[in-house]
Order: sequence, then structure tokens, then C-alpha cells
Amino acid sequence: MRNTTKIQEFIETLSALIQAGAPGFLDRLPSRRELAAQYGISPASVQIALQELEKRGLVTNYPQKGSRVNPRPGCAVAAATAREEVIEVTVFENLPHQTGFWLERFRSFEQKNPSCRIRARFCDSGSSAIPAGTRAALRLPRLAKRPPAVPLNEIFGNDRLDAVRREALEQFADWDWSLCLPYQVQMHAFVYRGSDRNPLVPAEGETVAAWLERVRAALGRRSLLPPRNDWLAAACGVVDAVGRTPAGIETSEELYNYFNALAFYARQDLINHEISPEEPHAPLLQSGRLSGLIDFTHHWNSFRLLEPGNGFQIAPLPYAAGATNGVFIARAALFGTATVSAAERRFFEYLVSAEFQLAQMDALMGLSPFAGQLETELLRAPKLAALIRQYRRQPFRRCTEAAWTELGDLLIDPVLLPLIAGEISTEEGIRTAAPIIERFHRARNMARKHHLRDFLREVV
Repeated sequence: MRNTTKIQEFIETLSALIQAGAPGFLDRLPSRRELAAQYGISPASVQIALQELEKRGLVTNYPQKGSRVNPRPGCAVAAATAREEVIEVTVFENLPHQTGFWLERFRSFEQKNPSCRIRARFCDSGSSAIPAGTRAALRLPRLAKRPPAVPLNEIFGNDRLDAVRREALEQFADWDWSLCLPYQVQMHAFVYRGSDRNPLVPAEGETVAAWLERVRAALGRRSLLPPRNDWLAAACGVVDAVGRTPAGIETSEELYNYFNALAFYARQDLINHEISPEEPHAPLLQSGRLSGLIDFTHHWNSFRLLEPGNGFQIAPLPYAAGATNGVFIARAALFGTATVSAAERRFFEYLVSAEFQLAQMDALMGLSPFAGQLETELLRAPKLAALIRQYRRQPFRRCTEAAWTELGDLLIDPVLLPLIAGEISTEEGIRTAAPIIERFHRARNMARKHHLRDFLREVV
């Protein structure tokens, strides 16, 4: 009896999704195996449901070819438009509440962009479900023979994210957890200055740069770091000034940490370094610092997919999550193919918008949703657990300062936290966040870094 009820609920769920024109249910339905994994029922039950939907005239089932949604009256124009501006997105997530979050976000985007349709594919997060041939081959020459660890064209669930982290640990013998990403926000603003070949990078760069400028203005400062260095301004111009770095900056602690962060990125699969430091510039900076800069910036200038035409590509940066508190610090990098449609660009701009940032925090998820990671962290951080309970009882902005202060004790240089929280897009959030960002920017608590490094080694 219970199984019959579950099948009936599944039938009604599919029927509602199809009739609402939900992403992923516009044309071809997900495979029986994918539906079974996503909704936690057997393939046989999926078959029964599809047969019932066919009787209702909603779908047509084809042996060995899957099921297609039947055209509905009044949808011919929309279908034609969808074929013209379809955005392909694959979401590797098997938790119902997270699937619901993405369906809701996709519908919100479509309502604001009537000419765009998102064709979403929800898959199991196991590594066996990763489509073949969609891996990025982006790494340093010394790692050129190692297989890439980060597949593209998916939004990772927590299980898959953990698997990628473990793969990374196995691949990189010189892994150093103490080198995290203390300046990731500034790195994006910095990289944007020279990134015009990938049409999607400027969209992110403009957004991040605007947020940084508002924080800087709220502080009444020239930069987010101590005035003696004006670090952010110097970093944003360092590509054009490699050969004429301002006096003294090559020995500053801020620049040293910045290049360490770049070098950390350069050691991962996300970097494909094919450019060596030019000899005339090498004596001006220590070779390690200079190579970190060139590894990152010169490659980002020509970031591309090796296999164009695979649709909308989203690749998370799992190393950031692996080195910090995942759900708050995780970011996603979006890569466009050689030609990026207007629809794809609008979708990316939506992902980096304040609206989406706030929505993901309301759902207690990061850009690549894996809320389960937070639940794990709660067991190890009682103060954070109490804080999240407080958040769930009232709007996040009411406990913003407490949240950022508490999380700052748990994270390494959490300059990215306000960006992920979305509150940085509001005037109230900026006024609250600015001094906290500045305070943690100055903090150099090595004991905390070592503690977190040991904790992560234990977890992973």
C-alpha cells in the first residue's frame, strides 16, 4: 500500500512539472534511471508512472529512446523560442530540497527572460554518472601527464565534491592545506582587468568589482588593506606593471600572501600554465611569486573549454571548499564555449546577481548547493550551530555581524563570506560587513590556520 501511494505521488509530481513546463521537463524527460535515483523509487515504479502519464496524453514513451513531452496547446510559440535559446544545465544532486531550490531558481530566471528556456538534467551525484569527455585539461606543465580531476558541465552535490577533493589529495604530492585562498575576491577583480577573451568572465568581474567598490566606499578608504600598501589598487595594476613594480611592494607581506594564493591555484587542475616568466622581469620579483602571478593571469586570459558546444558549463572550485567551511566559502567558475549566446550570458549574470545570492542564503545553500556540508560542520562547532538556529528563526541580516564574526573564527581570511552571503549587495550589509572584512584582513592567526589544516586532514 505504501509503495502504491509513493508511485501515485510520483505520478502527480511529474504531471505537475510537465504541465508547468518546468526546466528539464519541456521536451525529453530524464532517463528512467535518473528519475529513479532522483526521487528514491525503483525503475519499475518509474515505468508504471510513465505509462500512466502516457495514458493522460502528457508524454509518449519510446522503447530504448526514453520519453518525450507531448506538445500542449498554446505552447508552440514558446517551444520554438526554447529551441532558439535553450540553456543546457546539468545538476548533480540527489537531495529533493536542493532539486526544488534549483527548479525554483530556473523558473524565476525564465519568468524574467521569457525568450530563454533552461533544459535541466538532474543526475545522481556518484562519480559514475559524470558524462564522459567533459573534463578540463588545465594544469601546469609539470602536471601535464596527470589526468584532470575536475569535470565540467555540472553543479556538484556534496558527495561528488568530497570525491573530487579526495582525488585532488591523491594527485598532488605537495599538497599544503595551510595555503588557502585568502584573497579570492580580490583575485577575481584583479583577473578581470585582463580577461576579455572569455565573454562570461567580464560579467563576473564587473559584479565583484562593483561590490568591492561599495565596501571600499563604506570604509572611506582607498583600499581594503592598510593604507601604506594600497594593496588592492596595486594588485589590480600589477599585470601592466610587472616590470615596474612600485618600490617596496615586492617585499610586502600582502603581496607575498597574494602570490602564495596565486601559486596555490596554479598547482590545481584549474590552471594550464604554458607561459614562462620573461627573463627581463624575473629579477624584479622572486621567481616563485612571479610564476604564481603569470600562472594564473595569463592562463585566465585564454580560458576555454577543450570541447566547445557542450552547452552551459559550470565548474565549482572544490579546493576552496576543501580548505575552508564549505557551504559559505564555495564558489563556482563559469566557462563559456567559443561562442556564448545572449541567453547563456543572461543566465550567468543571474547567478552572480544579488537576487540569487540572497535566495541561496535563504535556502541555506552555497552557489554549488551542498547544505549537508554545513550540518557536518555544526557537529564540530557548537557556537556556529547556535548561530544557524538563530538565523533560521529570523532574517539573516539581523544577525549578520554575529554571523560573520563567528564564522571568521572558523574560516581562514573569510573575505569572501559577505559576497556569498549576498548581504554585501545591500547598504545595511555593507556598513556591517566593511569593518569586519577589514579586521579579518589584518588577522594573521597562524595557530588557527594550523588547527584548521589538521582538522581538514582528519576529515578528508
